[in-house]
Amino acid sequence: ILRSARKGRLRTCVVCPGLLYGQGEDDEGLHRIMRAAWEVSGPLTIYGPGTNHLPTVHVDDAASYIAAVASAEAMTALPDSKQYLVVTDGTVPGEPGGVEQGALVRAVAGKLGSGEVTVLPSEELLFARGGSGQVDRWTLGAKLATTPLPATLPRAPPQYTAGIMAHLDAVLQQWRQVRGVTPLRVVLAGPPMAGKSVAGARVAAAYRLRHISAK
Repeated sequence: ILRSARKGRLRTCVVCPGLLYGQGEDDEGLHRIMRAAWEVSGPLTIYGPGTNHLPTVHVDDAASYIAAVASAEAMTALPDSKQYLVVTDGTVPGEPGGVEQGALVRAVAGKLGSGEVTVLPSEELLFARGGSGQVDRWTLGAKLATTPLPATLPRAPPQYTAGIMAHLDAVLQQWRQVRGVTPLRVVLAGPPMAGKSVAGARVAAAYRLRHISAK
């Protein structure tokens, strides 16, 4: 503590990432909507008009950014004025990275679920299960760009600068692998009037599967 009190011994800064995605997803983040889509438990919900801009960043890119800030070289390379840093997606320096809430929810619903979405007032998020802690996350509307770092800092090149929409297939595959999610398909066959449709509907409801009838 005494050593850190000496001028120049301790540099502090805050790194503010966008909405994190990738590598299995945060339980309080995108995992919620991905799981809901996978289970086909109903249409995914868009809160408000869905045009609010969510700043996003892949966890791998956020980690490489933080590692660069924490490196020994950052002690002299970062100016004293840079104590609050932002990291988001974005292919062009200074360009805000992220996606509109509605576009993201529709894309996840289309690739993992039935494709159905419903639109509710943003206030309804307060009454949703676990939604009180999600209000700020999903109703946020901010176009943020990554704070550039000096070129002298050692940093692995970001891999997901094009954003979550461009890499959604890869992100969903990461989610499946990390969460151990595998497709569950059941085929019921039999002669006419054997009760296949009724049994199929019950199995689908019990296992939260989408029921597809030959009709």
